[in-house]
Amino acid sequence: MARYYNTDEVLEMVLDRESQDSYSSSSSEDSGDEDTDYSVGKEQPESSSHEESSDDESEGEMETEDAASGWNSKSGKIIWSPTNSETLRYVPAPTNITPGPTHYAAARIRDPASSFSLFLTDEIVLHTVAMTNLHGGREVADWREMDCDEFRAYVGLLILAGVYRSRNESSLSLWGEKYGRDIFRATMSHKRFHQIGGALRFDDKLSRPREDKLAAFRKVWDLWTHRLELLFSPDRDICVDEQLVPYRGRCNFKQYIPGKPAKYGLKVWAVCDVKTSYAWRLQVYTGKAGDQELLRRKLALVGTTRKNKTELPPQLLQTRGRAIFSSAFTLTHTIVSYIPRRRKNVSTKHRTPDVSEGQKRKPVIIQDYNRCKGGVDNLDKVVGTYSCRRRTNRWPVALFHNLLDVSLYNSFVVWTAIDPSWKQHKRYRRRLYIEEVAEALINPHILKRGRLPRSSGAADVVMSAQSAAAGPTTAGPNTKDRRLCEFCTDKRRRTCSTCCKCEKPACKDHSLSICSLCFN
Repeated sequence: MARYYNTDEVLEMVLDRESQDSYSSSSSEDSGDEDTDYSVGKEQPESSSHEESSDDESEGEMETEDAASGWNSKSGKIIWSPTNSETLRYVPAPTNITPGPTHYAAARIRDPASSFSLFLTDEIVLHTVAMTNLHGGREVADWREMDCDEFRAYVGLLILAGVYRSRNESSLSLWGEKYGRDIFRATMSHKRFHQIGGALRFDDKLSRPREDKLAAFRKVWDLWTHRLELLFSPDRDICVDEQLVPYRGRCNFKQYIPGKPAKYGLKVWAVCDVKTSYAWRLQVYTGKAGDQELLRRKLALVGTTRKNKTELPPQLLQTRGRAIFSSAFTLTHTIVSYIPRRRKNVSTKHRTPDVSEGQKRKPVIIQDYNRCKGGVDNLDKVVGTYSCRRRTNRWPVALFHNLLDVSLYNSFVVWTAIDPSWKQHKRYRRRLYIEEVAEALINPHILKRGRLPRSSGAADVVMSAQSAAAGPTTAGPNTKDRRLCEFCTDKRRRTCSTCCKCEKPACKDHSLSICSLCFN
């Protein structure tokens, strides 16, 4: 199965070197440049002894010698060849996997809410509720035990805040009487929402292992990432790139990536399906990892690397006197120097220096790279559109917000693949999907409310939800719905009596008794 990669670290993994961390901003620089008309020789290399020579005859002799003996890399450990005569043919591993939702997911999805629940599972909810109650009982004076329905309602409010583009808005304004929304006040009080957010925990701090940097979020992260691969099978082309979760608090593995909009945050290596941008595998970067091998698994990569890498031959870095579309080969690698930037494209899939037909005549490596490089970048874009992120000083909460954002998008991809006709005529179907998921998370907690909110609008939301869940009732004196009096101002009372003309509920203080003779 051919895989596409966009990192310097993966290149060094294939070259059997220890992976090295860098804060390259290649994904942000390369995104959106698919139609760029590249040309050769626009940029001079930073420093090269070959460029200082002005004698064309000596350069020709040097190229002849290099062609005969090969091109040594700057480190001297790799010998590149200007021809592909000795390059091994790449044969991808056969696969019978059908891209799209797995049978496990298709058998369990009935509606948008059920698709999201496959990512935010009951096991994750139960663990988070238990750890939050444990911390709340220890640290919060007036803590009230939280159940699973209340936690899901809290998540639903976070999702709604993202749908309403209110992630940078104060929570007080979301619950405000004048400019707030009734659904927030109908679900829970602002004090309770703030209390849950402050006590939200994902592990027991007293028994946390010190050797694991991700221990505060490890169990939830592992439970969640296991579901990503279980519910969806990617196509043949996947993209690996870095995702930056914005965070500026204290964290010993926080990264600085100047090419990203947030610049500071938690770096996550993401593997995404190229066609759908489904996040198939995620890994939080907490430090240097061990060696990895790709070619033994018959996985090929196409990516970019910086020109200062010691694995590159100096002959390929010079621009003067070099043939256009120049390439170099080893037994398992191909590198093409074509982009007028500080990086070169590297591939273990392409074994020939093919150039496309047409006016621009780009190398095939460049075309394949441009086609597949935007998988993770598109994921960042769609996730940021309706992000539920809230300001926090704790990095596990920042990762949990990103977990919700990615889960909402992944579940949307799975749901629309199972039911392509759902809201197909709507241009904003993803927003409708998120709203339906949030409503399904909130409703069970609203139905449990025994005391109505003070706001009339929020009270109407609660009563309509409860009446809809109760269903039609049998007519009789003891089965009438008790509703709030429409004329009470200070303290609204519940009553079964209604006006015979306007049919509005009215308590005894705001109604008159009259006999049938006088009424006629």
